[in-house]
Amino acid sequence: MREALRRAASNRWDEMTPEQAVEEVSPVLRAGAEAVAESLATGKPLKDTRLAVPLEQAFLAESPDASEEAQARCRAIREAFAEELEMAVKADAAAQAQKLIFEELSEVDTRPVLRVEVRGTAGRSLIDRAVAVGSKPECDVQVFGDEGVRPLQFLVVSLSTCTVIADFSGETCATWRSSMRQ
Repeated sequence: MREALRRAASNRWDEMTPEQAVEEVSPVLRAGAEAVAESLATGKPLKDTRLAVPLEQAFLAESPDASEEAQARCRAIREAFAEELEMAVKADAAAQAQKLIFEELSEVDTRPVLRVEVRGTAGRSLIDRAVAVGSKPECDVQVFGDEGVRPLQFLVVSLSTCTVIADFSGETCATWRSSMRQ
């Protein structure tokens, strides 16, 4: 995983295709997805907080606002993480047993649409399956003005039947936040 990040850091992101960018960080995305699936299954906080930095580097390597190519790379990385998480949860029998909503994963083709609202006065639907929230401008949702907010505070991932919120600080568990059954 560290080797993948070293290669990605030494390469110029702006010279990569979206597929190459995903390939560079895929070990990090897979490890993060497996950790989230385990947290969902056990109800325990994400054990390996060392994942926070590599995931931050993978998700925030560049701003999606920099160019259309940067946006394509950022979307590809977020989509790849969502796919890895979907597969990790499907493969984790404990996660499936813990949450019955995953009985339908292989049959349901729709996913909840993520919507961000500020006190109900302004809102925006997000089209990406994985959304980064934190203090850095490279995040999809930037929170500023509070020094307690980390550069990558948490990820919101829309799976087939629910939305997962994963905080890699080691203080909270990955959480099922909504389902289509509700």
